[in-house]
Amino acid sequence: MRRLLAALKTSLSTLGRLAPATALPALSALLFLLAFPEPGLRWLAWVCLVPLALTVHRNTPPTPQKPTASIRGSLIQRLRPYAHLALITFLAFLPAYLLLQRWMIPVTLGGYLGLSLYLTVWTTLPVLTLRLLYARDRAPFTLLLPLVWTTFDFLREQGPFGGYAWFFLAHTQAATSPDHGPTFLAHPAALFGQNTITFLLATANGLLTDLLLKTKDAWRNVRSSGSSGCTVSRRAGSTER
Repeated sequence: MRRLLAALKTSLSTLGRLAPATALPALSALLFLLAFPEPGLRWLAWVCLVPLALTVHRNTPPTPQKPTASIRGSLIQRLRPYAHLALITFLAFLPAYLLLQRWMIPVTLGGYLGLSLYLTVWTTLPVLTLRLLYARDRAPFTLLLPLVWTTFDFLREQGPFGGYAWFFLAHTQAATSPDHGPTFLAHPAALFGQNTITFLLATANGLLTDLLLKTKDAWRNVRSSGSSGCTVSRRAGSTER
């Protein structure tokens, strides 16, 4: 009984530490969910990946960490941020896919749970790939996000087992009812396919992410300059005295 209580206490403590880190991925999952009907707030597809990209940025240190002496320790050190990112992304998006796939509950409960997990894994994989590429050379998200997200949507469409082409980012812009027609992006989709729409939406998300990061860096520089100016003024004043 004591071991069970200790394990429960440890689990609750771990979840408590994960809660703040899951906030941004959870926001992405919520925006992604709301972009589909119902309610079908399709404009959210233009911004829903921004919190997720910011999570990747926060998860990637500006300079590579020094490897530990042992090979095992070095491997664990390198894999730990990826495991953390995979866990918080999985926990954030699983509830969203459970809600999107709820139409399957009367048909097959096992299929409902299995496909919800399947879609969550297919959302976690591009996030890990994005982190891997971003950590190499800090390429802009305007370039990385559309390339990675569109590639994984295409791979999921192809297979395995014939693929499962549901709940792509592009599908948020499709017609779902007579009163809920397609957006203007339906025209390029008719010519070049749905992956073109995913690419355009992901590019907009990446561009907005880069703008937010540059604004944050500029504001940090302004604050740093202001602090330095105040320090110099104080020193000058003390010298005159």
